[in-house]
Amino acid sequence: MAAAKNYYAILGLDKNATAKEIKSAYHRLAMQYHPDKNPGDKAAEEHFKEITEAYNVLSDERQRARYDLGGSDFNFNFNGTAGADFINDIFSQFFNGAKNARARGKPHDIKETVHITLENAALGATIKRTMRLEEPCATCQGTGAKPGTAPTICGACGGSGRIEVPRGLFSVSRECSYCHGRGRIVHEPCPTCLGRGVLAKDRTFNVTIPKGAASGTTVRFRGEGRIEPQGRGDLLFVIKVDKHKDFTREGNDIKYKLLISVPQAVLGTMREVPTLYGPVNMRIPAGTKSGTIMRLRNKGMPFINSDMVGDELVEIIVKIPTSLTPEQEALYKELARLDGEIVIPQERTVWDRMKAMFD
Repeated sequence: MAAAKNYYAILGLDKNATAKEIKSAYHRLAMQYHPDKNPGDKAAEEHFKEITEAYNVLSDERQRARYDLGGSDFNFNFNGTAGADFINDIFSQFFNGAKNARARGKPHDIKETVHITLENAALGATIKRTMRLEEPCATCQGTGAKPGTAPTICGACGGSGRIEVPRGLFSVSRECSYCHGRGRIVHEPCPTCLGRGVLAKDRTFNVTIPKGAASGTTVRFRGEGRIEPQGRGDLLFVIKVDKHKDFTREGNDIKYKLLISVPQAVLGTMREVPTLYGPVNMRIPAGTKSGTIMRLRNKGMPFINSDMVGDELVEIIVKIPTSLTPEQEALYKELARLDGEIVIPQERTVWDRMKAMFD
């Protein structure tokens, strides 16, 4: 059996020391042997653990009484808060920390990009995504400690996971180097997770894409993110709508370019136009100019959480032929004559004459 620790001797006191003397001794020794004042010094680190352990026993009346009675049979359990509160007070004052050392902030979220089509965004969809995430270890219930044991509060940071480091007139909060930000010390690691408290597992999520989703729309799964000492963050699926081959999006409207011929523009026609909801027939009136915008009502993108739907804007592009058959050229010349227009035909190249001959 290991020799019993003499907590009074560790603090340089006798058994009749008052509570004030115990606090004063701990204050002095903690400042001297704190790990951040002795980086890389394992001996100082171990001594700091001992003086913190001694203070947590002797500063608590009930634990001190048990210790005085039990001697070498005393079973120290570092679950009291006196030492944590005191050391928190020491370093908050010493480093002039503006923040409470116990404040650990919000846990970090996990973000994952989900690519969808424009049709998915318009009609809504449910997409399955499998993620490898850390889950609490079932053996130790996430504590990281061997079943039957428990982690102890880190004496260096008082369980906050962070300490205040002086930087001139100010102080900077950083991760505690002793417990690595966990706020707890595991003395007997769990055999399943090796003290980490978490295990990586595959999880499948049904990501529901709302109608009208745009790039940047986020689907949030609360409490499914990264596990940290201060809690568990969220899992965020960030939507990225891929570029469409035919349509472009402007807010909740959809734009489409429709090519028509000169005779169709002059005489008018009926054309089938694609939409996100299937093809529709659209009448193009006679005399339509290139660049004209025609509107298909309620064929655009839905507004999220609304019954409103945008429109599809069809831009008419009149296609001018770049090559004509002799028959087409003759007809255009006749049309020009009837309109009283003067046209100057381009000189045909050898290639044009050969092409016309083969045609």
